[in-house]
Amino acid sequence: MRVCFICGSLEPGKDGVGDYTSLLSAALAAEGHSVSIIALHDKHLHGHHFIESQLPDEKTIHTLRLSNNMKWRHRIRKAGDFIDDHGPDWLSLQFVPYSFHDKGLPYILPDKLKNLGRDKKWHIMFHELWVEKHGDRFYGLLSTLQSLIIRRLVRSIRPRVIHTSISEYVTRLRRIGANAAILGLFGNIPYNDGAIGHQINETDGRRFNLLHFGAAPKPENFPDIVDALKRALATAAISLYIIAAPSQRKEEYLRALSELEMAFGPKFSVIDLGFIENTARISVIMQQMDIGISRVSPRYIGKSGTAIAMLEHGLPVWVFNWRPGEDHIDYGFRKQLIINELSAAFQQKKSETPYQSLLPVVATQLANNLNDNS
Repeated sequence: MRVCFICGSLEPGKDGVGDYTSLLSAALAAEGHSVSIIALHDKHLHGHHFIESQLPDEKTIHTLRLSNNMKWRHRIRKAGDFIDDHGPDWLSLQFVPYSFHDKGLPYILPDKLKNLGRDKKWHIMFHELWVEKHGDRFYGLLSTLQSLIIRRLVRSIRPRVIHTSISEYVTRLRRIGANAAILGLFGNIPYNDGAIGHQINETDGRRFNLLHFGAAPKPENFPDIVDALKRALATAAISLYIIAAPSQRKEEYLRALSELEMAFGPKFSVIDLGFIENTARISVIMQQMDIGISRVSPRYIGKSGTAIAMLEHGLPVWVFNWRPGEDHIDYGFRKQLIINELSAAFQQKKSETPYQSLLPVVATQLANNLNDNS
């Protein structure tokens, strides 16, 4: 099978869907498929950029990165030439509204893609759909416009196969006439067993290493996190490690946590590791943690690459905003490790759960689904 993935950006460590696309491409190439990638709206380039990526088994992934500063007509022409050169059977669109437009409104994308792949079979993976309305006029308008764009996209390119990662999205797509199936995600941090990067102090059963990996939580969630940490600190000491890029929200998060540092002294410490691009280093850090923290809404665990990466590494994942009985977690992988109470997460502390990557399963499912619809 010959497949060309189309995503927004491909800068390593700077775009979650780009990292997903790169890992999935490598897995498919390792299975013997011919794979290429086009980054159609790359936010990290000033001009078009061509890369050949050599894999360990000498497979080659041809990659075309096109800057978002280029005019669309130039990008589509270069992308079309690239597709003609590599002759894929399938074009696989990895869709997030904000990947193709800074305001999340890629209104010209449906027509551009229709012209790009007139004689090709299309596949769409919807990583994100339209935003929720939240009872707000702005988000209500944005939600309506995004849903119209997605509806036009499906009608324009007429994909033979549509995937998304969670059942809620399957239902929402069905409402606009798009029949989708679930293609699960995999973690964005491959396992690394080498001694690289930050070495964490070993715990002794009385101190626990917690990991917050990814963007800071919303400020309205700070009190829930702080209160849960206070309760946990009554029985154990905690070191909280944070891997996240600088942001105003992160600074606010650190200030909220600093109150606990002052109140509990050496019993509670926050270690800000900053943004780490090296996934091998992140993997080693994960292996030294006791518990991971997920900031996403409980029903969205199945589309969180960071939460899944922690589960793949065998970490219990504390979902601080999960209210069992009110919120349903629609995710089956290592569900016993998904915890709503930090004290329960202490009892579930990582021990014998080995690393398990979901990437091979996802790659095989995608290849089978495309082959079945050829």
